[in-house]
Amino acid sequence: MAAAGGGGLRGRSLPELREMLRRQERLLADRKFIARLPDKGKISDFAEKLTLAVLQEEELARMAELLSAVRLEFQVKQEEINTSKHQVILNEDTRNCEKSSVFNGNSNIKEASLIVSQGQEAECIEQDVTSTTLKNQRTREKQ
Repeated sequence: MAAAGGGGLRGRSLPELREMLRRQERLLADRKFIARLPDKGKISDFAEKLTLAVLQEEELARMAELLSAVRLEFQVKQEEINTSKHQVILNEDTRNCEKSSVFNGNSNIKEASLIVSQGQEAECIEQDVTSTTLKNQRTREKQ
């Protein structure tokens, strides 16, 4: 019975291994029962194998916890890096928009001053036309 259970330790969970070990230790505690068995040492060998298997599974569980903590820390740092990259991109976009706004502002100022100067030029031409017309009228009146 103990030999048949010895082959399948690898697929067992930690609680199952602990339960099997507890049973084996209980059997080992019964000295009279052990003395009557023809292969007295196999139970203690199997108990040692179970103890090693439990220790290995506990070590694997600790490693999994540590890896999980490292993974979590890595994810947090990765998110921080991604957030800082996103901030840099946003800052660059903001700067580009500001430059564009300054450029557009300058363009608007140039356009406005061009319109004003065109308006002033039109007024000057209009004044010249008016003054020329008045001069022509005066000249005709004098003749």
